[in-house]
Amino acid sequence: MPSRRNTEYTVRLLLPGEEGPLAEQVTLWRSRRNLAREVTQPLLEALRREREIVVLVDNDQDTIVGCLQLDRGNPAAASPPHTEAQAPALKLVTMATDPGAGYRLGWLLTLWARHHAALCGYRRLVSEIPVRHHTSPVGRKLFPYLLDRCGWSTTGPTRAANHSSAWVNPLETAAATHPSLAAMVTDEVPHAPAWQDTSA
Repeated sequence: MPSRRNTEYTVRLLLPGEEGPLAEQVTLWRSRRNLAREVTQPLLEALRREREIVVLVDNDQDTIVGCLQLDRGNPAAASPPHTEAQAPALKLVTMATDPGAGYRLGWLLTLWARHHAALCGYRRLVSEIPVRHHTSPVGRKLFPYLLDRCGWSTTGPTRAANHSSAWVNPLETAAATHPSLAAMVTDEVPHAPAWQDTSA
């Protein structure tokens, strides 16, 4: 594993005791982006429940500048045979980055997540954005950015699995290794197999 001094960022799991400070940071980051508090709630809940949270650390400043929550889904779904569409997918539940900390941090975390998913044996990386976000100025910029700059694709609005009255835009991109990522990021997140349930 390369030294932290050889890269600009490190990706690692959130450490015990960092949940509270990160929750405060995420709330501040989202407010600076003029996002409603309800947008922040899923990530704050994940932090309280100690879900699998990955953080992006600026090595020069030794500060967290981004985070995302991973959801490995149902491990039973990883057992073949299955179609491509049924193959296990790593889900990015929510992501947040410091708006003043650097350029294209969301793209960098997406690139890392695609790489990590491939190393864990996933074929796809999935996520979703609530349709209501398209009515906000931030949301109107975010969705095209994810499609045009971060490599996501979408099949169009659909009902959310957990809320029958809510509509979301499902996002999907192929899991793929990126050898050039090692020049930018020191990866300290274990590559747990796709069928391993780490949420317990």
